[in-house]
Amino acid sequence: MSQENLPSARVLLLGKELRKLRGTLTLREAGTRLGIDFSTIRRYEQGVFAPDPERVTLILERYGERLDGPTAIGLVNLARDIQNLAKGAAPLLGPPLFAALVELERSATAVQIYEATLVPYLAQTEDYARALFSLRHTEPEVSKRVRERLMRQRDILETRRIPADILIYEAALRGVVGGSRVWRSQLRRLLEIANMRQVTMRVLPFAAGAAAADSTSYLTLKYEGEIPTVVYFETRHGESFVEDPDEVSKWEQDFEALWSIAWAPAQTREAIMALISE
Repeated sequence: MSQENLPSARVLLLGKELRKLRGTLTLREAGTRLGIDFSTIRRYEQGVFAPDPERVTLILERYGERLDGPTAIGLVNLARDIQNLAKGAAPLLGPPLFAALVELERSATAVQIYEATLVPYLAQTEDYARALFSLRHTEPEVSKRVRERLMRQRDILETRRIPADILIYEAALRGVVGGSRVWRSQLRRLLEIANMRQVTMRVLPFAAGAAAADSTSYLTLKYEGEIPTVVYFETRHGESFVEDPDEVSKWEQDFEALWSIAWAPAQTREAIMALISE
């Protein structure tokens, strides 16, 4: 099978989640309940191809899932995102793409983050995140987005405690967001996260020069088994996934190159403490 025909991470992830929902039902029992040939269900679960959003809704309903719950909403939007890509259209911006990101995060077994301009989302305090969202949104949207961000943090850092490599450009530490009080509180939170056992944090200093200045902020999600690594990045005007293995490899190489010239974890913690004391 050529790389062009390999199933995407999103198709594989959707299949994996549908298998979880089947639970202890055999494929034939599931086929009877869903009114779908059991061989089709198997291909869905193996990531051979993806059901359309309407069929995902039917599957969720007959498996007894609440259609207004976060899992159902996320999986339906993930299926819609896959469908748009299959038609040759770009993924929709906004909720469907964000839902795909959240679903991909929930199954990741390790993450890598490089942040060039802001404190990474994984480490943002409530006040820091609120200050950022307030630049482009009004209530109640700001509160909704802050809650979502904090829930994603807790899932990765506290609930699943998966390994996280966090790389931050020095400029991101020095950007005062939300005023001095919020900024210092944010630095203290960074220090707490840097001391978590499953987290390795490094700061890329100004001395890194052009290598750092020319880099884009992004998130890498890694998985066990057959699901390939995914890169996600966003700008002020949109966001996107990178799933082609060759392209993902380039992003991973860039991360390793920057990681190798960043301050060591101990030096990073010292730098954060020094900033707090300024």
